[in-house]
Amino acid sequence: LVTREEWGSIVDRDDLTFIRLPVTEVIIHHTEGQEGCNTERCKELVRNIQADKNGNFWVDIGYSFLICGDGKVYEGRGWDKQGAHTPGHNTIGIAIAFIGNFDEKLPTAAALNAAKALIEYGLANGKISPDYDVIGHRDASATTCPGDALYN
Repeated sequence: LVTREEWGSIVDRDDLTFIRLPVTEVIIHHTEGQEGCNTERCKELVRNIQADKNGNFWVDIGYSFLICGDGKVYEGRGWDKQGAHTPGHNTIGIAIAFIGNFDEKLPTAAALNAAKALIEYGLANGKISPDYDVIGHRDASATTCPGDALYN
């Protein structure tokens, strides 16, 4: 896990709402932007997502965790803070966002393995309910996220 401090977060999470754990959903997203395959590039991409170079303003990254092509998990809001990723599901789920566009191809094997390990950690540590569901963002909102290849 690459902590917020390690990737260079510019936002303090103290003002964010706590989420009630364990969550019952794991919601899979993709960021649709560029991909990264080395840790320094991935840190830059995470910082760009937080700063949102498209002109939008976010209080913070809305996802709980982001996973990059380097196979590392980058802390977004983390386990304990409510996300801003999927309207109607933010209070019952965590969001795992794969950095990149996965309409036509899958994330790296390292990234997929990191997601599995993150979910296993959440189960073993009471962060995710044993009877959880994994859904794609498109299952909860009118979107193509997390991309056809990843969704399938």
